[in-house]
Amino acid sequence: MRNNILHLATLTLLGFPLIGWIILLVAGGPDFYSLFAITSPLWQQLGIGLLTGTAAGFMAWRMIQSAWMTPLREKYAGFIGKFRLKPWQVVYISLCAGIGEEILFRGVIQPYLGIWITAVLFVAIHGYLNPMDKRVFVYGLYMTLVIGLIGYQTEWFGLYTAMAAHTAIDVVLLGKMSKIQTETQHSGFTLNDEDEPSDTDENPQL
Repeated sequence: MRNNILHLATLTLLGFPLIGWIILLVAGGPDFYSLFAITSPLWQQLGIGLLTGTAAGFMAWRMIQSAWMTPLREKYAGFIGKFRLKPWQVVYISLCAGIGEEILFRGVIQPYLGIWITAVLFVAIHGYLNPMDKRVFVYGLYMTLVIGLIGYQTEWFGLYTAMAAHTAIDVVLLGKMSKIQTETQHSGFTLNDEDEPSDTDENPQL
């Protein structure tokens, strides 16, 4: 099971940029490799991105820790706990998502659809704008604002800012969720066999 999620992460890293390259090719957009041009100092992009992502990740975690969010927290803690991820795997998965998804969404799609439409599309694809689940929806609204901010930072500083921010968010949230499984078990929350992760579950990370 753990290998499956690592394979999926690798597919994200390789497949999403490929989709972006195809979009640019079909749309007659700029050269794919121009997306990686360093428009402002790399240390500045990475620093701003890491600070933004870390802050946004911990704010999201504070939200998830609220009593009202307990059902959502337990659901994802149980889902992610099944994988028993090691710290390096958390970092690897986060890097794959941060790099692969940002190349496609902030690098390729955003220039065509704009910051906010891209942000809404991105969060919706992850399953967080579900009006049938008010907790998920509220969390999704918060993440839409965060992704919108990252979209502006991409325009102001460069694509590496978005990659760093996204990676940091995922490291914080995936890392926290990976550790919370023991706590949820102590509180009486356990998973049954039918609770195995499936393809229909929302993406446990952003």
